Amino acid sequence: MKKFYILCLSMMFVYTSYAQFITLHHEGNSLLFKGSTAFAQAYEASQDGDTLYFSGGTFFPPATLSKELTLFGAGHYQDSTEVTGKTFFNGTVKLSQTANNFYIEGISISGKFEIANNEAVTGVTIKRCFITNDIVIPGNKTTMSSNIVVIGSVFRGGNFENAENVLVSNSIISDGGFFNSSGNSFMNNIIFYAGDYHFVFADCHNNTIANNIIHRAGGYPAYIINGYDNVLKYNLFTHSSPQLGTNPILSNNYFGVALEDLFVNQTGTNFDYAHNYHLQDETLYVGYDVTQVGIYGGIFPYKEGAVPKNPHIMEMNISDTTNEEGELPVKIKVSTQKDQD
Repeated sequence: MKKFYILCLSMMFVYTSYAQFITLHHEGNSLLFKGSTAFAQAYEASQDGDTLYFSGGTFFPPATLSKELTLFGAGHYQDSTEVTGKTFFNGTVKLSQTANNFYIEGISISGKFEIANNEAVTGVTIKRCFITNDIVIPGNKTTMSSNIVVIGSVFRGGNFENAENVLVSNSIISDGGFFNSSGNSFMNNIIFYAGDYHFVFADCHNNTIANNIIHRAGGYPAYIINGYDNVLKYNLFTHSSPQLGTNPILSNNYFGVALEDLFVNQTGTNFDYAHNYHLQDETLYVGYDVTQVGIYGGIFPYKEGAVPKNPHIMEMNISDTTNEEGELPVKIKVSTQKDQD
């Protein structure tokens, strides 16, 4: 309760002063950092296990993050950040091998999310973020990154050649695909791709691909998988006879579903905040777990507005003048979040 109270006071100070701030929590204590160099300052002061809370505004990440940190932003949807503003990272987020158990939620990233080449990072969670580019984990498999989870996020795709035990769940892949993935899981995603040549899953082997909605546009609409021994169950394909690689294990997939008849409001292959990705009929296409295919099914249903689970400021009214007692009336409505809201 004390931590929550301190956090709310920090957030009130941040949003009433109209500047970007970071609140660093370390062993029950809090420090505030302000301005264009706030991220660099907060990162320098942080230690493994610390949590950084970001206000709305633009922040510039360090070239490499090498600590075990938890990062919470205010969110990336405009309609759910009207009071706070979006939290925006200008640049790429890059982790080194000592950034194990790294957690990031509620942040828009202008570049990539990357793990340094051939450096093993374990226990990474990316949740309810918007990543303009790819998630990239390069290397030659000698030192593998592992236990990586991407949930409820929007990004362009990824290269997982140096990663194992990856779960991509309930996310929207905006005009992109996946490369060099072996033994990973893709569950309840919406995957759109309109590239000129590449497969949606290129050089991907032994993956479990289930409950996804997969649409390949452009000149090669049947190019879905180039790889072998992938397990595909209860996926929905807009193409009637997609290419699914060598020796696929198929179970109860849906083929040839018209995209225009699927979503409440959606066009093209790029994510748009104005779109509505709910299914027109949630009972028509179900997954192996008897929930709907796509981002609103499964065990991590997509949260409207991608609101992060840290306390969220919903309403703020600050009087222009003091009252008769010389007090400044301030009304701030803060809601706590449940992970599955």
